[in-house]
Amino acid sequence: MGWKASGCGSGSVDSNSASDADLDAAMALIQASCKWGGSYLAAAQTLIAAIKANEIIEGSENFLKPAHTGLDSCQNVSYASPAYYRAFAKKKTDQAAFWNKLANDSYVQLARSANGSTGLVPNWSNLQGGAGCGGKPNGDRYGYDAARAPWRVATDYVWNGTPAAKDCLGKLVTWVDGPAGGITAIGDLYQLGGAKEGPEPQLHLHGRLRARRHVAKPSQGRFVRYGLRSISDNTYFEESLRAGLYAAGLRDVCSGL
Repeated sequence: MGWKASGCGSGSVDSNSASDADLDAAMALIQASCKWGGSYLAAAQTLIAAIKANEIIEGSENFLKPAHTGLDSCQNVSYASPAYYRAFAKKKTDQAAFWNKLANDSYVQLARSANGSTGLVPNWSNLQGGAGCGGKPNGDRYGYDAARAPWRVATDYVWNGTPAAKDCLGKLVTWVDGPAGGITAIGDLYQLGGAKEGPEPQLHLHGRLRARRHVAKPSQGRFVRYGLRSISDNTYFEESLRAGLYAAGLRDVCSGL
C-alpha cells in the first residue's frame, strides 16, 4: 500500500510503500487469522510474499529496504522486525529459510550501526551502518525513527528468548540507567554518543526505551502500561507505540509463534 493517504479525501498522497507498515500489517493479519480464522492467513501469506519480492535486497546478507522504490542504498534499522520474520517463517513455510536468515541478519545490521558505548542507533544509515543517509533530517541522530527499534528487538526476546536480542539491548539499558540519568530524563533527540539535543521527554521515547529495559528488569513494565492508557488518539508516534506494544502482547492468541 502507499505509505501516505489523505485521511479525509480519497487516494494516496504518496503511493510508494513503507516496509515497516507492511510488516506490521502482515503480522496483524496473522494474529487475526489465529483469532478469527477465515481468509486472514491467506491474506497474510500474500502480503509476506509481496514484501519479499519488492522490499528486500537479497545476497550474502539480506536487507529490508525502506520502501518499494527509492532509498535502496539506505536502511532504517528501526524497521527491522526479527520477531515478525520468525513468525513469517512459520506461516509461509516455503520461505522459512529466507525469513529466519533475515531475522539473524537484522542483528548484524543493528550491531554495525549502533554506537559502541551507548548502544544508540541512528534514525537512518547506509548499508554499511554509517549514520545518516538520503539527506533525511536528523538521519544521523537517535530520534523518533530510531526509537522504534527497542520494542521491535524486545519483542523478539519476549516471544522467542533470542540471545542476540538481549545482547543488543544490554548496552543501551546500561546507558539509560547510568549516563542518561534514568528513564524519566530521556529527551527526544540524541547524538549517538549520548549528548542530548532534544530536551522534551516523550512517552514515545520513554516507552520504547522502557521496552528494552523491561527485558532486563521485567518488574518495571507497569510504567508503559499505565502511560499508554492516557495517550490521545491524535498523537501519532505515541499511539503507534501503544498499537505496537499491544500487538507484542498478543502472542498468546497464536500458539506456536
